Amino acid sequence: MEVFTRKFHPSSFDLTNIEPINSAFVQYVYIGEDKYEMVEAEKIKSTHDDVITFFKNGERISESYFHEKTKKRFCVEKNRVVFLHDSNICFLDIYIKPNYQIIPVVTIEFSTLDERDRYVPLEWFGQEVREKFYSERALYNSLQAVAK
Repeated sequence: MEVFTRKFHPSSFDLTNIEPINSAFVQYVYIGEDKYEMVEAEKIKSTHDDVITFFKNGERISESYFHEKTKKRFCVEKNRVVFLHDSNICFLDIYIKPNYQIIPVVTIEFSTLDERDRYVPLEWFGQEVREKFYSERALYNSLQAVAK
């Protein structure tokens, strides 16, 4: 099933206005065409402990393999809060720049193009942004350039 998205750049955000499903701290790095991720998920609606999972292109890998491949590589860090709005899954990603400034991005997922086109965002979502400039790959490249 294809997923359609819209992205927004909020100038401010108030987490008291949303009910998070879960949250995570994510580090990711691109090496060639491969994306490696470490996801430290916090289960907000559960009594389970936090879980750290490692991925290569969306497939689980071992922690040692992740560290072997990403050693001494620049990693993007972000905090992610997942919530629902109008039954759509939304992600508030707060990217942490090397100088500790933040770049907040709200992404909303839709199952159809019509649903995406009719969607009315919350006011605090801010200005809609062109997705290709706010993709994880584009943000990785721009943040990597700032870190050098």
